[in-house]
Amino acid sequence: MVFDWRDQSVWTMLQTVASSNSGIRSFISKIDYFVAYHGCRTTDVLSYYGNGLLIANHSKLTDRANQIFVCNTFPQVRESDIQERISEMGGIDNHTTYAVLDKNHFLKDAAHYLIYGSEFIVGVAAGLTCRYGIDYRQHLKTIGVPTVFKLSIPVEYIRLSDIDELATMLCCRLKDDWHGLDTAPLFDFSFTFKRNLPPECFVAHEHPAKLIDPLMGYTEYKVDRTTDY
Repeated sequence: MVFDWRDQSVWTMLQTVASSNSGIRSFISKIDYFVAYHGCRTTDVLSYYGNGLLIANHSKLTDRANQIFVCNTFPQVRESDIQERISEMGGIDNHTTYAVLDKNHFLKDAAHYLIYGSEFIVGVAAGLTCRYGIDYRQHLKTIGVPTVFKLSIPVEYIRLSDIDELATMLCCRLKDDWHGLDTAPLFDFSFTFKRNLPPECFVAHEHPAKLIDPLMGYTEYKVDRTTDY
């Protein structure tokens, strides 16, 4: 069975078992694939179809941050600035990547991943802003194109802790604020991966023309480019 949060048949089935925790968990146990979404600002869409979804590598991202910010455009920035900022950030998301269950919630409340790209590099930019008073994050909007990838992820790639958390959240919310709803509501839930996902998980992609920018007071951001690189 395929679990797609926006599939009306899935939502209808969830409502039929909503009164029973065991029914919900039994339903979840029958899932073979989860439809999920990954957002980014990429300069190479096809690489995802060739290489899959790769976990973050902070060493490579550090090199990328140096390429972006230590340049003629920003003569005041030095590699030591980058390294100092990274030492403050820690490595919490190193060797990790994510995919979300609900694209609608993602685009409404977390579109900064599409607008600015890597959260690690955004963090570097924020640190440089504090040091030099220039909003370096805005430069990231000139690189790549905002992209949402649709994934079909075999259940064996999903951590058991994520599946248990999903079942627990559904058990609580289907009995409470989601009880009796005709269609699936916005749902803030993500899967965490500590290993790469293979290219076969990639189903499709899109480039939204307009996004809501949570880093700029939830103002509208109009995308300059909506075609593949």
